[in-house]
Amino acid sequence: MADVASTRGLRKAKEDLVRESQAIIKGPDTAKKWLFENELVLKGENLSMMMMMMALQQLFSGRFLQPRDMIHGMHAIAMCIEEIIQTRHTSKPLDTITEQVEDIVKGAKAAVEDLVEGVKTAMKEAEARVLKQRKTGGRDEVERIIEKAVQTTTKPSYAQALASKKSL
Repeated sequence: MADVASTRGLRKAKEDLVRESQAIIKGPDTAKKWLFENELVLKGENLSMMMMMMALQQLFSGRFLQPRDMIHGMHAIAMCIEEIIQTRHTSKPLDTITEQVEDIVKGAKAAVEDLVEGVKTAMKEAEARVLKQRKTGGRDEVERIIEKAVQTTTKPSYAQALASKKSL
């Protein structure tokens, strides 16, 4: 009966230490802070799996004798490993997608710019034709009509003019 009670007591103490660790180390930032304060990592260095392995080796080297420190250390290292894995699996694909999107945008931008230049050129040419037609087109048309009228009508002779006067 005494063994059961002591096992329960140890389990409760362990659960309390885990809850305490979870209250102290809430995320990657507090995990890094704890590891730095306990000299398991160097401040400012990017965390890596190799660095976490070295931190674990230091944690179990006998330097930390209190179960509380061991639990806090394992919890902090686990949080950092999780962040390393998430960053590694999300940043590389994200960088690849970003590069691909940038390439597509550059291509689309170039195509739109070419299209805009083509439209500008066509509009300038059309405007020049319209202006030319306004300046000369109207006069040329009137002159052509007059010339045609002059060519189709013949000057009446003196006799024709007299004959047309008599008929009036």
